[in-house]
Amino acid sequence: MTTKPAFGPRWLITGRLRLTSELHLGTGESRPDDALRGPRMTEDETPDIALVAGSDTGHHYIPGTSLKGALRAWINRHLAQLAPDGLITDDWQKDVFGHVTTRSDRPGAEDDGLGGRVIIGDAEVSATQTIQPAREARIAIDPRTRTVDGRRLFHQQTLPPGTVFNIRVVIETPPAEDGRQLVPSAEIAQALLTAFAGFDTGPEETRIRLGADKGMGKGAAVFELGEVRCYDAEVVRAWIAAGATESWDRSDVAATAARRSAAAQLDHEAASWVPVSDLATTPWSVIIDLDLQVTTRLMATDPEATRLQAERRAQGEEEGPLTRETRRDPEGRPVLPATSLKGALRARAMRILTTLFAGDHTSHRLPDGAAQVAEDVFGSTGQRSRLRIGPMRPTAEPVFAIQEFIALDRFSGGGATGRKFRSRAAEAPGWDVPLILDLEGLTPARRNAAFALVVLVLKDLIDGDMSVGHGTAHGYGRTGGSLRGLRIGGSLAAEDGWQDLALTDGAGRDPFAAEMFRLFVTRQALPALRASGGDRSAPVVKGA
Repeated sequence: MTTKPAFGPRWLITGRLRLTSELHLGTGESRPDDALRGPRMTEDETPDIALVAGSDTGHHYIPGTSLKGALRAWINRHLAQLAPDGLITDDWQKDVFGHVTTRSDRPGAEDDGLGGRVIIGDAEVSATQTIQPAREARIAIDPRTRTVDGRRLFHQQTLPPGTVFNIRVVIETPPAEDGRQLVPSAEIAQALLTAFAGFDTGPEETRIRLGADKGMGKGAAVFELGEVRCYDAEVVRAWIAAGATESWDRSDVAATAARRSAAAQLDHEAASWVPVSDLATTPWSVIIDLDLQVTTRLMATDPEATRLQAERRAQGEEEGPLTRETRRDPEGRPVLPATSLKGALRARAMRILTTLFAGDHTSHRLPDGAAQVAEDVFGSTGQRSRLRIGPMRPTAEPVFAIQEFIALDRFSGGGATGRKFRSRAAEAPGWDVPLILDLEGLTPARRNAAFALVVLVLKDLIDGDMSVGHGTAHGYGRTGGSLRGLRIGGSLAAEDGWQDLALTDGAGRDPFAAEMFRLFVTRQALPALRASGGDRSAPVVKGA
């Protein structure tokens, strides 16, 4: 007689994921959008916009595969620092998330594989919310003319901050009929709860981000735990004794017992786990805390607000000149898109490299080594950017000012009829900006060169030699600020030339003080960058 395997625990974790920045989780599809048609476009020139998941039905969601992939990647990269020693092994991950068994793994065996024990459904927008995706225009700047490259304009939808998604996770315990050792389900539940905390806890460089443009501040979220239940054999008996008139996850009797069982198991399991807040800086990362202060007015135009205002004026609902509004967050504070800041940093980097390495003045092509430095920092086709901008936090109360403008007639030299407009710009706004430079996988020479390029760019930003946003030719968006601090990963700090950057006087002073910064620029940054400019394998040049 064959004995059936015993009933294994089944876990249910529920919660909510609330966006704290925009999210673009695309479907790979686009469609024409009449609202994007400009006044000079013909009827057959309607621009396309990249859609986010759920746009066709109006029910927006995060696919379960995307959420599960992000959690699995975080567990693979960071959980070993938090879990008991030796717990997160390859076998552990295969049992929890599944794997494909190939013939090369087991000669003579079929491709049977193994399904994962973690089931994550699509995270749908909360039923109490009605979400209208925002339209975002993205542009590229021609490095030669420093104007918009008209061939590189595209649009995409984004879901706004504050959007709430409902999360539901089930952990199964299948019968181990083949005698294999199963990971205890309480361990899996603890690992997932720890990973969910990774959305908004711990160093910025380790936090989970979803969707596209993660390196430019998008995809940030906060996880709010609902409840945790564990349906083991005792809970099932209580459910049956109560009549089993409702499904196992809806029965009040079973739910009460399941919550009690989960709490007892998790309390015992959590004793040997380290809190997420104790995560260390990733080994090959440099984290720079930038205090960005715009010293003049800033105009980061909100195209959607301008479009809606133009529609109201066309319908006679609003009079007066068109006002170009600067972007604001839900609390009314000015917003500088991370894409704008990163674009300005990249344009300045290319200008520095072009200055240092003459190259071909006709095409503005850089030597291979110098081009490689730019690609290492800012990415290229098929290579992600190593410079990531974290969520930008405003540092001052918002103050806005209206300025009147009028377009001039190029023939008469006088004011063009009907072309008066105005702008509502932010007065000298500021932000705390975390910058994360991931140097993992680069040779020592390329690591030094990449960091040196970032240092030179930040020096220009702090010295006021850069501008961000719109109207830079009219004096808008002039930058300034300071570097508040610098953190270096353990693997980098162990290398020659990096220890000096982490010096402090023990009193918590800024390790990136002005004199030290100048010293690094003159003695390390420029020599390191010049050494790598013509040769990708150039040796590291240390300061004198």
